[in-house]
Amino acid sequence: MRIGVEQAQEWARHAAMAAGADERTATSLAKATVAAELAGHASVGFAHLLDYLDGFATGRIAGSAQPDCQYPVPTTIQVDAKAGIGQLGFDITFEKLVNAAQQYGVGLFSQHNSYTVGELGD
Repeated sequence: MRIGVEQAQEWARHAAMAAGADERTATSLAKATVAAELAGHASVGFAHLLDYLDGFATGRIAGSAQPDCQYPVPTTIQVDAKAGIGQLGFDITFEKLVNAAQQYGVGLFSQHNSYTVGELGD
């Protein structure tokens, strides 16, 4: 069976929210899951989503964590994911990361205290 991208994202978002993620976390995870699957990285796509759902349900992942984003210098972003998903901190800071790279020729993203992340961005 084949489903469209939007339907796949909605299914993943709904599953994450049912397992304990807030809407912002669920949306970020759903987009990353579908993007990985579309890129041919199934091991960090829907297969890995099951690990996240279990993590939300058992409390190993903070489903409503609000990442703490710091910008110590114009080229560097440091994120404490607050025991949540890594994709959310990346999504929140992505535009500033791109802007730093365009303006200074380099943009550094550093993150800690997050659940395992297969890949970030494209």
